Amino acid sequence: MLQYFSIAVNNLYYGNVVAGPVFKEIADKAYASSLEMHPSLKSRGRHDTIEAPSTKGGYRADLERALAELDIPMKNMNEKEGDWVLTQKKGEEIGIYNLTVRQNLVPNVVGMGLMDALYLLENNGLHVSVKGKGTVVSQSMTPGARASAGATIFLDMSMN
Repeated sequence: MLQYFSIAVNNLYYGNVVAGPVFKEIADKAYASSLEMHPSLKSRGRHDTIEAPSTKGGYRADLERALAELDIPMKNMNEKEGDWVLTQKKGEEIGIYNLTVRQNLVPNVVGMGLMDALYLLENNGLHVSVKGKGTVVSQSMTPGARASAGATIFLDMSMN
């Protein structure tokens, strides 16, 4: 049996204060778990374009595996392939750019996720302090500068 909830605010009753969020949560879960409610990407016409998703830079092999699994086209923007890359949306495909990583030099981790950024920075002997979550948007040490073992680098992250 469905029960309706309401609360009194200044002697007025607002059922939407409780029922609205509960209904939204139930509806979101039903929509997310019912694939038949979502249109198939493969059923779209040839003239429909699908924009490539936003991606983060990081370890090339992991990125290539994920893009291949999702059937997202990628394009190497450099002749030589390195282990670490940065990415950029190029319409319907992802452009992959090599990232040069040298021992004892601060790498450019802007555009990476935290896991890959931590790996590169800590392997260069740096302590990392993180603010926020998502993708690295700025770093306190200039890329290419000498990495002093034990120094602290500050990363600002953002979901945007």
